[in-house]
Amino acid sequence: MKSRLLLNIGLAILLAGIFVFLLDQQTDNKASISFLPLTDNNITRITIPGEHGDIQLIKKDNHWHMLSPFEIRAHNFRIRHLLQLLKTPIDKQYDARQLKLSSYELDPPKAAIYFNDTKVLFGKTNPVTQQRYLQIDKQLFLLHEEIFPLISSQATSFVDASIIPGDRKINKLVSDSINISLTAAGWKNSAATEIEADAIIGLIESWQSAQAFGVHLLMPRKNLGKIEISLDNGDIIKLEITDQSPWLILARPEQGIEYHLDPNLINKLFISTPTPDNDNA
Repeated sequence: MKSRLLLNIGLAILLAGIFVFLLDQQTDNKASISFLPLTDNNITRITIPGEHGDIQLIKKDNHWHMLSPFEIRAHNFRIRHLLQLLKTPIDKQYDARQLKLSSYELDPPKAAIYFNDTKVLFGKTNPVTQQRYLQIDKQLFLLHEEIFPLISSQATSFVDASIIPGDRKINKLVSDSINISLTAAGWKNSAATEIEADAIIGLIESWQSAQAFGVHLLMPRKNLGKIEISLDNGDIIKLEITDQSPWLILARPEQGIEYHLDPNLINKLFISTPTPDNDNA
């Protein structure tokens, strides 16, 4: 009787051990795509292939920049959103060589992204779990991901929404009515229009912090005025005011983009309301 009790206790301990082992194995299976290995720190290039050209992003001096289709500062928050994929737990993993990839909409894929030289293909979502099938080389993964809408959007979604890059300072601002420059003695206005010192400081601060709620491809519009902003690193940002209602629109023709801003910013970014230039209307 005693030996049977000891045997039952032993079996219970053994079953408990097997259960813990299986649980650990199940937890281990929910790995992260970062086992490739890829981490936020060692990714310096991101490429999103597209029908009308690739979106190429590169990390330089701790900032992300777009190389194509626009050469401009990239939207760091959205880049960080892309990198979240590396930390996404994998629910299931399969050998892609044993599967018919077209059944998962991976041949051809619905979308793709490169982290450095590692290619990630996006397939369909599982109709039951709403998880997406992703392929990396010879492996197929099933996981919850949130970046598919972003990599399927226009390239302008990856353009920095700030008019002035966050780490840069304005040295000079010239428009039709003002010519403000930073000197050793402070800000100086060389235009005929008189501006109080506090108004100049407020104007510069407004431009430094101005952000668009959207960046879009350039559209043909009226020219209501021009602004030229010189930065402390020697860069010059050339803008055209192309609309005021229902949004304030500032175009960058040389980049092929335009910023859409809240129209309430008109009173903060300009000394006087822009009016159409008859020669450019």
